[in-house]
Amino acid sequence: MNKKLICTLMAGALLVGTVTGCGSSSEGESSAKGTELELFSSKAENKDILQKLVDKFNETHKDVTIKITAPADAGTVLKTRMAKNDMPDIVAMGGDNNYTEVESAGMLVDLSSEDYVSNIQESYLQMVYDVNKDKEEKVYGVPYATNASGVIYNVDKFKEHGIEIPKTWDEFIDVLEKLQDAGEQPLLMTYKDAWTSNCPWNSIASDLAPESFNDDRKAGKTTFVGTHEEIAEKYMKLLDYAQDDFMGLTYDDGNKAFANGEAAMIDGANPIQIFSRIIFPVLKPTTATVAILSFMWTWNDFTMPLVLLSDESQQTLQLAQYVFKKQFSVDYNLAFASYLLVLLPVLIVYIFCQKWIMNGVVAGAVK
Repeated sequence: MNKKLICTLMAGALLVGTVTGCGSSSEGESSAKGTELELFSSKAENKDILQKLVDKFNETHKDVTIKITAPADAGTVLKTRMAKNDMPDIVAMGGDNNYTEVESAGMLVDLSSEDYVSNIQESYLQMVYDVNKDKEEKVYGVPYATNASGVIYNVDKFKEHGIEIPKTWDEFIDVLEKLQDAGEQPLLMTYKDAWTSNCPWNSIASDLAPESFNDDRKAGKTTFVGTHEEIAEKYMKLLDYAQDDFMGLTYDDGNKAFANGEAAMIDGANPIQIFSRIIFPVLKPTTATVAILSFMWTWNDFTMPLVLLSDESQQTLQLAQYVFKKQFSVDYNLAFASYLLVLLPVLIVYIFCQKWIMNGVVAGAVK
């Protein structure tokens, strides 16, 4: 039986977004508690955000609940499930060949007649059409977010060298030259993760490539020769300002290096990625260490509760230890049970956070 899905598309980077299910391998699992739908996401890194949205939905919809699936190598997993006729009810995926394959297989429901489609900007709908088979002008997906490509720069280094934000290509090259002359590393490239090499190319090509190039290339009417020389030259020019090991540096390591001030600019990220992939990962060890120490100091505090709490019913577990110690005897069985209760929260917090403390200790120890 052919499983039909309702799809939404993420514009800007042409990513498919949530797909509201009309059916799945079990046509939605029904029970006395209602129907359960599966939300399949191709981006594991946004699972926490999706989970918050799903939690809000589940709180207000008692007859329908949603669960999230976000596997590694999601594209392969989804195509395998499609071959087995085991499609999820909802899918968040990129507007790439995987989307086109699912759409062309007849797995998606046409949403063109839905009222909310009229609220979508025409330019975003065109992105949906562009990734449909034969550019069919039907809305099998609804855009729910936008994306952008850019260059992150180190504000302090720009101020230090009196550099203004460039607005043209020539100004950008002048900035790179000035930084290089000042002994700074102008650009940080992270091409060990191959996808990051697309960022500068996509930014340059979107302005310089012929507008009809994609369609003409698919139709065999043109080639990259004669249309992309300037793009390639500008791309190669940027590599002159990259670090020596730009093919050996990973995206995560590059973000950490940039956050530590080892380069003036890094290519290919937006503000959310700056915080989630650069700032917060660097702060994780410090945040975890402060949280653990603050918790332990508060939890183990004996003096302040002893001075401030006179009512026995409000005493903390630390003060309660003395209840089991009498003038001539000690109730060891009860005392040790209470010791264990006091110790458990500290152990649990440390077990879950110890790796961040270790990372904080060794950070910078190995270059």
